[in-house]
Amino acid sequence: MLKDIANDPSIKPLIQKSQDLTCFIYNHSWALSIIRTETQNRELVRPAITKFATNFLALDSILKHQADLKRMTNTRRWTENYMKLNHKDREKANVVVGLINSQTYWRDVAGVTAIFGPLAKVLRMVDSDNKAEMGHLYEAMGRAKFMIKKKVGKGYKKWGIIIDKRWNNQLHQYIHAAGYFLNPKYQYANDVVNDDEVLNGFHRVGNRMVNDNETCLNINREAERFRLRTGAFGLNQF
Repeated sequence: MLKDIANDPSIKPLIQKSQDLTCFIYNHSWALSIIRTETQNRELVRPAITKFATNFLALDSILKHQADLKRMTNTRRWTENYMKLNHKDREKANVVVGLINSQTYWRDVAGVTAIFGPLAKVLRMVDSDNKAEMGHLYEAMGRAKFMIKKKVGKGYKKWGIIIDKRWNNQLHQYIHAAGYFLNPKYQYANDVVNDDEVLNGFHRVGNRMVNDNETCLNINREAERFRLRTGAFGLNQF
C-alpha cells in the first residue's frame, strides 16, 4: 500500500527532494551537529521495516522539525561551514535551503503526512502478532479512511482507490469483519457493524468453522440476539 502511494507521480518527486535534504545533513557532520542541537538530539530519519515506511516516517519527522530546520540554516555555524564547501556541495546546500524556505514544499509534505498518518496505525496492527488486534483492525481501517477523506477532501478519490485495492486484495479478511461484528464496543455504537460486508464476513467465518446446519442456525440465532441486544445480551454490561 505504501509502495503504491510512494510511486504516485505526485508523491515520488517529493520523497526524492526530502531524501536530498536528509542526505545532505547526514553526509555533513557539521550540519548534522547543528540539527541535533536544534532538535535536542532527535533524529530526522528513523529506520522502519520497509524503505517505503522509512520514507513516510521521514516526511512526518521533517514536518515536525520544520522550525528546527529553519533555525539550522540561519545559524552562524551553517553560514561559516557553507562558505567552506566546494562548488558541488554548495549547490546541494542551496537546494536544501530552498526546500526549507519553500511554502509549496511544506504544503506538499503536510498533504502526504495527512494520508500516511491515519494509515500508520492500521499497518502497525497488520504487522502485529497480537491476535487481540483482530477485532479492531476492520474498524481502524474504516476510521483511517474517514480521517484521510476529512483531511484531503476532494483529493481523496485517487488515494481511496489505492487503499481499497490493497485492503480488499491483501489485507482484508473475513475474520476481521467477524471480529468487528462480535466486538461489543462497535456492535452497540455503530450502525455500520450491520452492513452487508460485515454480516457477510461474519457468516462466512461461521460457515467455515461449523459443518452442520443445526449448529449454524443456532449461531445465527444467537448472533441476532447479540445484534438486537435481547436475552442475556440485553443486560447492561457492555
